[in-house]
Amino acid sequence: MKITLSKDIQVKKFEFVGELDFFETSPYIALLEGLKTQEDLIAELEDKNMPSSAIKNVIQKLEELKVLKDGMIINIEDGFPEKEYGKYTFSYFENDTKKPFKYLAENIRREKAVSKNIADNILQLDKYLQNFIESKHEIFNKKETFEVVEIEKNKGLLHHVGSKKIDLVYEDEKWNHVIDDKIISMESIDLNVVFQKKWDEEYNSLKVEYGWIKENIEALQNFEISFQNKIYKVGEYGEFKVDFENIPIIPKTEHHALKWFIALLKIDIENKNRYISKDELKQLWLNLKDKKPKFKKFDLKFDFEMILNEFGKKSKYYWLLQAGIDLYPFDNSLAPKSRVIIEAQEDIDLDVDFFQKFHIEYPSELIIVDRWIVNLDQYRGLEKIIEALRNPIVTIITQKVKDKKNNRLIEKIIQRHGIKVIEKDIKDIVHPRYWIFDKEHIYLTNESFDFIKIDNEKVDVSYTTFLQFEKKDLDPKLLSMEIK
Repeated sequence: MKITLSKDIQVKKFEFVGELDFFETSPYIALLEGLKTQEDLIAELEDKNMPSSAIKNVIQKLEELKVLKDGMIINIEDGFPEKEYGKYTFSYFENDTKKPFKYLAENIRREKAVSKNIADNILQLDKYLQNFIESKHEIFNKKETFEVVEIEKNKGLLHHVGSKKIDLVYEDEKWNHVIDDKIISMESIDLNVVFQKKWDEEYNSLKVEYGWIKENIEALQNFEISFQNKIYKVGEYGEFKVDFENIPIIPKTEHHALKWFIALLKIDIENKNRYISKDELKQLWLNLKDKKPKFKKFDLKFDFEMILNEFGKKSKYYWLLQAGIDLYPFDNSLAPKSRVIIEAQEDIDLDVDFFQKFHIEYPSELIIVDRWIVNLDQYRGLEKIIEALRNPIVTIITQKVKDKKNNRLIEKIIQRHGIKVIEKDIKDIVHPRYWIFDKEHIYLTNESFDFIKIDNEKVDVSYTTFLQFEKKDLDPKLLSMEIK
């Protein structure tokens, strides 16, 4: 997540004659940088159009400080006092609010050495000078710090230079303000203030209405949104143009959560591209709640009739669900003994990352009842499962292979692993998909082997679940298929 708040600030220069107390460095240090002799120094000052009398004063001052000795420049770092008198130009940024700053020093530059009580070509600015004199100034993004001891005759010349952009940036859970690519840390801004009291602190997400993002499928699925060029007033910091990147979002209310949830459920149904039983729809519902934990904030209970009503009779989703009821009226409302959740993962180790979640030893026998094991990709997925389980005896009950183009490759997989294939008419196979280990551990899943993707022996899996049931709770039609 990244937040950028931007606005223009004023850039000003203030010229004055007076005395400064430098807490870390003197302006002489910058002047003498790279110079080795008195002749080098005189040439540098003449290039700056400094009058000869002022040059003489600088030479005398440096000799008194033992920085200049026998025509050589020495002891630069140690030889300067803290307090320096001269004519200065002070550049600073002026913000229209006190936060994150009212004034921020950019630099201080000594224009020339001057004698005491000389203050030429300057105007009266008493009101501003009082605050300026009383403040300690830190040079923007530098170590140098100074304080004004005195401004000669309380006079100075103020120039309006122009404006620059300031960004207040929130990234990696820290706030900084940025000017000219220079970064300074700042106090945190409450995200609830930034987002106009719409921030959910429990889930660290922006509360949004479903209607605002209903056309944004990516935002609905990823629970993130980006937007920019809006004007926000951010508490005491003033008005900013905002740029929000990858902001986590959450439904504003339970009403919006339900609309949002149904929209994602439609996508899952669309991906199936077939009719779905009531029992399978419930599994899709539970899977979606597991995949999108922010929905757990809301009390979204499965209600088949409510879902049908949300879709409406003009929706194809309504008829896909209704067809599932007409063709498969069996309703499994039993609570499972356990629930195994397989997270979406790339290049997964099926042995370690997949089957260890079942907490069972390697089975000697596996029976799979699934009417949709019908193409090469699914048989390749089945082969990887068999290998991960160390080659148990495998029986599958399914319909006839529909992938005629790859029939020979499918047959090789069947022969290689000694798979017993019992082909039945689709109407004679129960709709739910069962995996049965050693005729004892019985799991129901809503996925065929499509959730296993194989590319050059790399195995990826998509999100799926397995529900464990007691044998006595099985669909009677399953028991009649001689699985005992």
